[in-house]
Amino acid sequence: MYHKSLLYFVARALEPDFWEFEKPMVGLARTISAKLKSNPSKSLLDLIGGPSNLVLAPNSALRPDSRSTAHGHGEFDDDAATMTSVLLRILNQNVLTGTVPYRKGGWPSG
Repeated sequence: MYHKSLLYFVARALEPDFWEFEKPMVGLARTISAKLKSNPSKSLLDLIGGPSNLVLAPNSALRPDSRSTAHGHGEFDDDAATMTSVLLRILNQNVLTGTVPYRKGGWPSG
């Protein structure tokens, strides 16, 4: 059972160590605080830059670079709020000046 997410499937297929059920992976909420083997004093959350860089979906964040309305793993790339958040983070911005609607599948609507 992998909770219908490819990430869970992969996490459990990565040859976990004897005491592990699955490998910790960025993207799995329940392993975000897992300690790193290379530096046990740090976690995956530290690796991504701390709580300010963590976006749990779905949410109703006020900052446009932290929003996501996706309800499942397969929805992230079709979710306008998530894709806008990703783009704003790439551009190192947190102000939304306008939007261009996209149809499901990522193709421009107009």
